[in-house]
Amino acid sequence: MQSIPFGARPLSVRLMTGAAIMLAWVFVEEHIIEPFRLYNYMPLYRVGDFCTYDAGALLLVIGFWFWAHRKEN
Repeated sequence: MQSIPFGARPLSVRLMTGAAIMLAWVFVEEHIIEPFRLYNYMPLYRVGDFCTYDAGALLLVIGFWFWAHRKEN
């Protein structure tokens, strides 16, 4: 059986993969960081607002997107 490269998969699959990774970060924020008040130990974290950690997670997803679309030699 031959594996299919990520870039050859349908656009909906590629978009949902990125969305799933972002939703995983949102889950961590809502169910781990905020209830246990871990944000007190996280500088620049804003409860309920877009913050630097959200931007970092978004950059990681975009980086994954480009890494997954690289050409296989």
